[in-house]
Amino acid sequence: MDEKQQIKQSLSEFIKNSVESSHIFGFKDGSEIKLNKAIYEIQHHLSNELNKYGINTRLDVGIISASITKSFSEAGYKPHKSEYYAYPFLKYLYHHFKVGTELLEYIDEFIDENKENLSWQDIVITKTGATRCKTNIRFSLNLLRDLHLVRSRNENDKRTLLPTVIGQLLIHYFDWINEKHSATIRLEQSISFGGYGYFGGHLARLKEPDVMTEFLTHIKVKLASNPDDYNKIKNYLKRFTEIILNALTVTESGIKYDASLKKTPEYKLLLGELNTDFIFLRKNL
Repeated sequence: MDEKQQIKQSLSEFIKNSVESSHIFGFKDGSEIKLNKAIYEIQHHLSNELNKYGINTRLDVGIISASITKSFSEAGYKPHKSEYYAYPFLKYLYHHFKVGTELLEYIDEFIDENKENLSWQDIVITKTGATRCKTNIRFSLNLLRDLHLVRSRNENDKRTLLPTVIGQLLIHYFDWINEKHSATIRLEQSISFGGYGYFGGHLARLKEPDVMTEFLTHIKVKLASNPDDYNKIKNYLKRFTEIILNALTVTESGIKYDASLKKTPEYKLLLGELNTDFIFLRKNL
């Protein structure tokens, strides 16, 4: 057993032996915290020693994975840009949305599920005091809202993270693309430059009439028992393409659009409709 493993084992035994001396403190909001004085003193000592030598003082050590540990000894790793998180986070919200779940919970759970795509640069704590990957996920959410893929308000006018009809529809659009091209690696699901390129490239292709027609035919078959939903989806998708996609420049490295787009009546009207229409396609498709 090497020195590192011995230290880990000693710490594990110390924590295990300290459990009985811990006690629970409850907060007014119903949450609880388990407190232990001895463990707190050890944590404080370790923090002081790390600060003394300036080691890992700006890393969020609460996030660990094989890819992160590997990145310490290999060159070439760069932090993921906020755009790289956009589609994977949209897909995560679509499959895991639950009423009442806070953004921080979604971010923590999303990171835990996708931590094997991260490097040490993604877990740097920036000057703002936040972990870089968590900040970039927040930025990616802003992009998703600007594209009308995640709604801003629920029926009670409170903040929400439920994907809009368009956002939900894009999940099925990319699934449909993968079904058509079964040999294609599902890069759109991963937090990477390549994954974002896949997302941006095929998002731009949705403007092509033949692609739109073929995809709508696919959706119409899926929603054969819900013709009203299909007609609504067709209308939304057409307006999304004309109002938003035609005003955007979608490239492999990012999405650019004129900020004045958000001030147009058409944009505001579509936003209002998507924020009040609570059709949930996961139940229908």
